[in-house]
Amino acid sequence: MPVTRAASCVLVVGLLATVLPAPAFAQTAGDPYFEFLMARRLESQGDQAGALAALQRAAATDPKSASIRAEIAAFQLRRNRREDAEKAANEALALDAENVDAHRVLAVVVVVLSRAVRVVKAHAEAAAVLGFSAAIAAYGGFFIPKSYGTSISMTGGPEGALYVFIFFYVTCIAMTWWYYARRNAEMPC
Repeated sequence: MPVTRAASCVLVVGLLATVLPAPAFAQTAGDPYFEFLMARRLESQGDQAGALAALQRAAATDPKSASIRAEIAAFQLRRNRREDAEKAANEALALDAENVDAHRVLAVVVVVLSRAVRVVKAHAEAAAVLGFSAAIAAYGGFFIPKSYGTSISMTGGPEGALYVFIFFYVTCIAMTWWYYARRNAEMPC
């Protein structure tokens, strides 16, 4: 009986040893996943430099990982460092052309660049319109008094100049309505 009891205890202990998971070992520095998690933690605490250093250590530990480079690209993009983000995303794509995160970062970079180009063009067009308007306004300071003087010298009163101004303003209003305000206008506002 004692032998069967001892055998059954050994059998139960053996079964438990095979069924129970092995003890988990803590990850240490030098493990890319540990460095990745440290980077996330440091970034959430506001330590941007420490987070970048941890991501770079992870990339150095696992030089063939496109995912780590894509994470560096996303990190740089969150910091508004477009050139660094683009460089890291291209490095990730060089390692794995199908890396979705790297493609996402590059797409965001392209959208940001296209917006920036549109803003620069809009500023250039606005400057041109402002310059043209200023030139016309400056000419008005000469033209309006000259028109009054000509009208007074030809007719004895300013009415002729006023009729010309009214005609000009009505024409401007009609053209503005035609090109911008009417239904189906070429460039509606």
